[in-house]
Amino acid sequence: MVLPVKRAKYYVDFFTYPALLLLLFWQDGNKLAAHPIAWAAFAVTGFVMWTLAEYWLHRSILHGPYWMRIHEIHHKRPRDLTDFPIWQIPSYFLAIYALVWLGFGDWRLAVYAGIMVGWILFFTMHHVMHHHPHLVQAFAIRHNAHHKTTTCNYGITVDWWDRVFGTFRR
Repeated sequence: MVLPVKRAKYYVDFFTYPALLLLLFWQDGNKLAAHPIAWAAFAVTGFVMWTLAEYWLHRSILHGPYWMRIHEIHHKRPRDLTDFPIWQIPSYFLAIYALVWLGFGDWRLAVYAGIMVGWILFFTMHHVMHHHPHLVQAFAIRHNAHHKTTTCNYGITVDWWDRVFGTFRR
């Protein structure tokens, strides 16, 4: 049985980050309206950056020497509501925001929105793959191969980087 606090902590991202994304759209609304193609291009840049970070973090950090013992719990019990300490994800996003703020000037909110879309797709897809795999069967099959061997299919949101770095398996 999952404790109510653990369940709430797990599902908080499903509400918090979409709300933050809407706030980013609202905050950058004038630029979005004035330059929609450029704004979209920077948002796509942020999304692509996210997918590479997702792949690299999963492959190098979660399957690295320190985190693997913790991440292994998820591999053994994939239907558990696995969550991170409540401070961890927001602190990562603050660090990412600081880097984006420094590197993208006036387009930082568009880039950050793309990163946020990637994060939302990541945790939503990961949840659906483990709890409702019939809805995303091809993704779930690919991800289950990762759970069986842990040396392939690190991408959750997309499989591009697995293909680029030779870790894609059918």
